[in-house]
Amino acid sequence: MVPGPLWIRLTGILLGWLVALQYALFNMDESVEHRVLKAGYPAGTAQALRDEATADERAAAAARYASRYRPGIARRDPE
Repeated sequence: MVPGPLWIRLTGILLGWLVALQYALFNMDESVEHRVLKAGYPAGTAQALRDEATADERAAAAARYASRYRPGIARRDPE
């Protein structure tokens, strides 16, 4: 099909596959949100559920960051 050495053809296939994977991953949130809207849920439901599911992890990560990189700044309660 495409002239040239086998390694060039295989590299082209691999790079094309990686671009397609990147495109799919970058558009995943919008795709899920669209499917949730089509199912009859209000806009923003999917993002709210994702945020709720990872709230504890994000709070712990923020606390670790603050303790490591901002030791002299007084901590504020996020709520």
